[in-house]
Amino acid sequence: MKTITRFVVSAVLPSVLSLYASALELTCAPGTLSGMVAEPSAVTELVLKGQADASDLLYIGSEMPSLRRLDLSGCIVSDGIPAGAFAGTKLAAVVFPQSGRFTVGDFAFAGTRLQNVDIPETVSALGTGAFAGCPELETATVRGTSTEGYTFANCSALKKVTLVDIATIANGDFADCPSLATVEGSHACISIGASAFRGAVSLAAFDFGDRLRSLGASSYSGSGLREVSLAGCPLLDVVGERAFADSRALTSFSVSDKARIGRGALMGCTALEHLSMGSANNVPDYFATGAGSLKSVELPSEAASLGRYALKGASSVTAVNLPEGISLLNDHAMDGMTSLKSISAEDVAVVPALGEGVFEGIEQAEVLLTVGDGMVDDFSAAPVWQDFMILGKSGVSVPDTPHTHSIRGRFNGKILEIETDGDEISCVELFDAAGRFLMSLKVSGTTAYADTSSSDTNLYIVRCTTASSAVAILKLAR
Repeated sequence: MKTITRFVVSAVLPSVLSLYASALELTCAPGTLSGMVAEPSAVTELVLKGQADASDLLYIGSEMPSLRRLDLSGCIVSDGIPAGAFAGTKLAAVVFPQSGRFTVGDFAFAGTRLQNVDIPETVSALGTGAFAGCPELETATVRGTSTEGYTFANCSALKKVTLVDIATIANGDFADCPSLATVEGSHACISIGASAFRGAVSLAAFDFGDRLRSLGASSYSGSGLREVSLAGCPLLDVVGERAFADSRALTSFSVSDKARIGRGALMGCTALEHLSMGSANNVPDYFATGAGSLKSVELPSEAASLGRYALKGASSVTAVNLPEGISLLNDHAMDGMTSLKSISAEDVAVVPALGEGVFEGIEQAEVLLTVGDGMVDDFSAAPVWQDFMILGKSGVSVPDTPHTHSIRGRFNGKILEIETDGDEISCVELFDAAGRFLMSLKVSGTTAYADTSSSDTNLYIVRCTTASSAVAILKLAR
């Protein structure tokens, strides 16, 4: 068994220690450490007591290349730990001072071999990139301190973070940490900075607490989050640009009522299926561009516009309900929504203005547009809008050919019966009262039957097309 010898040297002793052992325990006064160790290159473990200043710590970082463990628990660090003091060294463990208050400078431990970090409350602030790029760091605990940003950025092995009384996660604090899977204590956070968890592909869940006020730009872009619920964050004001962009595992997203959402917040979220925006203030440009798996969309009830390319490529959406106060659909806002079957605009008071290519790729003649009874003529006279299949909120639409008066419908229990006088039926489509698509039947004959027993709705909108292209829209009660 190897014997490790420890030497305790008082700072007031005039002699200089000649060291051949690998471990030292020293008690020193500020600025004296360099005169106490004759062979610093041999030291692998150092326990430092007493008091030390910046010069002592810089001496350790530059003159002790073999140092693996540094214990400062019994030391008072008068000037804090200087910027870059241990950057790039082979230091694998550090115990911070347990008394006094001090700072850790910019990049002080960047690129070291630290395996875990426990930041005590004695640390008043962590400088920029204080522990960035530590390839072997797996766990980190941070207690009641502030950070200047990118504190643990690019720590490729970091798996777990524990936050104790942390109100702010600064810009890039955990950016590009692909192994990060667990963040404890996040419920107390008030602000999460730009790129804070960018690229955290292993982070499947995150606890957004009710104190949260802001999410910075790209704060979770490219993360592994599967579900994001911000509806329980009543104080949330801002969701930054591209906050969750390219989070390819994200399947659902909901946001609090007052939040203002930045451009491209969900851009590139290809697995997103459900989107609920409550009364959020806006639908920004590029909001959910490329969300090809999106099935249900609940647009904010108070939104006045849809941003440019907001839902472009949402090719799985079958129904959209336009908010009451909407007045503008910007360029390509709904471009590529190729599965769209219905648009409900029943409460819209003014025909919304349209940018370029809003409905590009949509077969408008096949899409049911339900509007208020007093708005049928306005929508029917409006360019582009008039190309939809327009139906008033109540009653039956005016047939679009003189022959459709011969199409009739009624319910026999839960079986819908459609019949014509002579002209064969080619297709029957059913929608609920909100204009959501329910089913489609291909028919050959003068009578069609649809089984509605699997549906809970009692009021149906029926679109019937005959072989001669005559179309009738009926509203029928079951």
